[in-house]
Amino acid sequence: MKRKKVIVLARHKLIYVDTILPVLHELNNNNNNIFTKIIVDDYALGYKKIKENIVINDILSSIGEIILIQGRSDYRTIRWIHALLVLFGIAWDGLRGGILIHFGSANTYPFKLLRLFFQQEKIYLSEAGIVNKVWKKIENRFLDRPQEAHVENKYLDKVICYSEWFYDHSNSRGEESFFYGPSRVTSAWIKYINDCQEKYLKKYHPDINHTDIVVTFFPTNLGQLPILNNTSTEFDLFVDVLDVFEKHFTDVVLMIKPHAVTNINLLVSEMNKRNIKHRITYLHPTILILRSSIVIASTPTNIFGDSKLIGTPTIEYSDLHKDILECTNGGSMAREYVDSFINKDKSKLISDVDMYIKQKIIIHTCDYPGASVLINNMLKL
Repeated sequence: MKRKKVIVLARHKLIYVDTILPVLHELNNNNNNIFTKIIVDDYALGYKKIKENIVINDILSSIGEIILIQGRSDYRTIRWIHALLVLFGIAWDGLRGGILIHFGSANTYPFKLLRLFFQQEKIYLSEAGIVNKVWKKIENRFLDRPQEAHVENKYLDKVICYSEWFYDHSNSRGEESFFYGPSRVTSAWIKYINDCQEKYLKKYHPDINHTDIVVTFFPTNLGQLPILNNTSTEFDLFVDVLDVFEKHFTDVVLMIKPHAVTNINLLVSEMNKRNIKHRITYLHPTILILRSSIVIASTPTNIFGDSKLIGTPTIEYSDLHKDILECTNGGSMAREYVDSFINKDKSKLISDVDMYIKQKIIIHTCDYPGASVLINNMLKL
C-alpha cells in the first residue's frame, strides 16, 4: 500500500513548522501510513533552526523528512539541479494524490506551478500564527508601517485556522475553512509533550530535578527595539531580570530559551557573571511552559498565548515607549495573554515573581470540534 504524502511549504520560517506540527502529529497518529515532507529554502533560518529544535526535529524525523530545496553544495549548478529534482519529486507526489499545505507561497512563482500537479481539493492554506496579534497592529501604527494584510486566498484553497479572527475573516469570504484552534494547546499535543518531557529534561538538563522551581525567560535580539524607550535595550531589561533573580531567587532555576536572532555570546557573557542557577535551553517551548512556574519576556510573543491558555502565569517586563503606552492605556500590547505587565519596575517584578512561584498551576487544554473535522477531511482525501 502506497504511503500518502503531505507536503508542507515552510520556506524559511520555523514558526510555520512549529504552528502546523501538532496538526501533522495528530494526522500521523490517526494514520501512520502518511509521510510528511517539510520543504525549506534557507539553510540558516530554516533547515538549521529546525534541526536545532530538539523536539520538532525528533517528531519530523519520525513522521517524515526535512528537505532543503537547493541542498548545500558550493556549486550553483549542483544547487539548481538539486532544486529541480526536489520540485519534480513534489510534483510526482501531487500526481499520486498528495496533500499540499502552504502559508501563502503557493500563490507566488515558482511554487504556484506546483498547483498543476495537485488536485485543488487537496491544497490547504494555513494561518501562519496561533493567536490574534493585536500588538502587531499597534506596533505598525506606532512605527507608521503598513498594516499586515491577510494572505490572499486567490485560488480558494481550503483554509486551516488557529485564531478566531482569521476563521471569521475566511468565512466572511465564503472560503472552506477549518477552525483547528491554537495548535500547541490541544489535549493531544499536551499529552504528547507531557509523556516525553521527562525524557528530554533528563537528557539535556539532568541536573534539574522535579522539585526545582523553574522560570523561563524568552529573549529576542537583546538590542534596541523600536517599541521600547529610546534609552532602553532588551539587554538592559534582561540584566534587570538577572539582577532580581541573583538577589532574591537564588534557589530558582532560570531557563533561557534563545530566539533565532538572539546574540548568544552576549547572553552567555552576562549570565556567567551571575551567581544564579541558569541554563540555556533549546527544548520546545511547550515543554518549558509545562515545567515552568512563570514565563517571562520583554516583548509580546506567541509564547504568551500558549502559556496563558495552558495556565502558566506570564510576565511582560518591558520599558515601552510612552506613545505606545498611550495607545494601550498603560498596559501590554498583548494584554489578553499577559497576567502581569511591568514597565521597568524591579520592585514590582520581585513581588510578582514571588507571588506566582507560590501558586499551584492547573494545566488546561483547548480542543475545538473543527480540529477533528480538519483531520477527517485530510484523511478521507
